[in-house]
Amino acid sequence: MNELDLEAEKVIPPTRRKFARRNITLSMASASVMLAGTVLFAAAPSASASAATTTVTYYVDHSGTFTDSLELYYNSNESGASAYFHGNINNYAGYSEYCEEATVCEYVYVFSEGNGSGQAVKNNAASGHNDSGVYEFTVFYNSGYSGPSQTFGVEYSGASAQNLNSTLKNENASQTMH
Repeated sequence: MNELDLEAEKVIPPTRRKFARRNITLSMASASVMLAGTVLFAAAPSASASAATTTVTYYVDHSGTFTDSLELYYNSNESGASAYFHGNINNYAGYSEYCEEATVCEYVYVFSEGNGSGQAVKNNAASGHNDSGVYEFTVFYNSGYSGPSQTFGVEYSGASAQNLNSTLKNENASQTMH
């Protein structure tokens, strides 16, 4: 006998014990089903959730500054469309977040005006220029700051403007600012 059965014997007369045990079992089963249903419902996306997509050509972090950024270009030799990034970028493809009640906002990084305009930045950059006199930027082959990399030195250092090397040209996925 389990604890519930012992409790039922103390409180419920012998003629009603079988019914009480069945009731307790059903109630516990019902509670389990209801709990499972609640968990499933909570985990499922809302049918009314909508998605909004925004293309981003200038990414600034919370400082709100356009200075101290890495400008990536669609073509070699700092030509064609460009996109500016300040801070660490985990994935040049962009990111998603909940921006309002049930709205998922997608931010997609693309190049601005010029040859390559509207193209995704991820795996499409050929050159870059660091316009910071303070920070260096490192571009990585993989998202998440891993794989082969190339560093753009501070502005006017002789390494601030350069074509991406043959490994990273059109294979760029993330960056760090340091």
